[in-house]
Amino acid sequence: MQIGLLRTAHPLYGGSQYESMMMNALAREHNTTVFEAMPWIPYGYRPQSFLRAAVVERRAKVGVWIRNEVALTSMTTRGHSKQVALIHHLDESIGPIGIWNRALHRRLVNNIRRCDRVVVVSKYWQRRLSELGVKVSALIYNAFEVTRFAVLDEDVRNFKATHGLIGKPVIYIGNCQKRKGAQVVWRALRDKGYHLVTSGLSDIDIPIQQFLLPYEQYILLLAASDAAIAMSDFEEGWSRTSHEALLCKTPVVGSGAGGMGELLNEAGQLVCRDFAELPDMVRYAVTNRGELGRRGHAFASLFTAEHFGREWLRVIADI
Repeated sequence: MQIGLLRTAHPLYGGSQYESMMMNALAREHNTTVFEAMPWIPYGYRPQSFLRAAVVERRAKVGVWIRNEVALTSMTTRGHSKQVALIHHLDESIGPIGIWNRALHRRLVNNIRRCDRVVVVSKYWQRRLSELGVKVSALIYNAFEVTRFAVLDEDVRNFKATHGLIGKPVIYIGNCQKRKGAQVVWRALRDKGYHLVTSGLSDIDIPIQQFLLPYEQYILLLAASDAAIAMSDFEEGWSRTSHEALLCKTPVVGSGAGGMGELLNEAGQLVCRDFAELPDMVRYAVTNRGELGRRGHAFASLFTAEHFGREWLRVIADI
């Protein structure tokens, strides 16, 4: 079967990583094509992606489209193709204009209802879609190549020495983005005696070490951290960054927003609803790193790429 995916976001983002793993799994038994629908310029992200996705879907000939939220919003016709909705998260607050966002959100939900199958990435979004009258076909969690996170202590020590992360605890404050909470976390922890570090694509400027690393080095950064912070102010689909930290046996303190709440609660981590409590929670996580890390790792290791691949192949087989 010919399967198409419309790529609408940078490959470093969690949703894009999920989609890449999904397409690799489906390629074992099907012909798969990723069609480019990312914006050309940094401004007006959604209108550009809507336009590119609409043009591509009218020209491409595929048997099954797998659509994320942006590609679902731009869906204009089903034609003879089957449609699979992949819902990472829904957030009508994203964007500059409230009434415009709400209109797009309504269109998105209506198009989800038109799809042949609907896949979500956490129980939280399964419940939310049920409340919107959408029947979910499958719950397929984020997954990981778990063995890649088994790093050597010597490599972690060398990483810390190379980057000057010596003498005090290292706190990874998440991706360097405003909506990920990095700026507020920095303000809360900047005078608490930590090495504060961040990574990924940045949309804010804070005076701490920021890393943009190959994936293996990024894993070492997480393993070198005494705690990871994930204080997103929007409803996360799952939080791959938090999950990756747990695979490194690094405890996580997070907002628990959206699907992240399921991850942190099931993994026995710390959910922080009030920024005033963040310094104490981080101190607790650092002090109890061993116990929290072992508990988190045991849960996080259950989400294997093998199981993920089987579940996605089943969705396509049943369509």
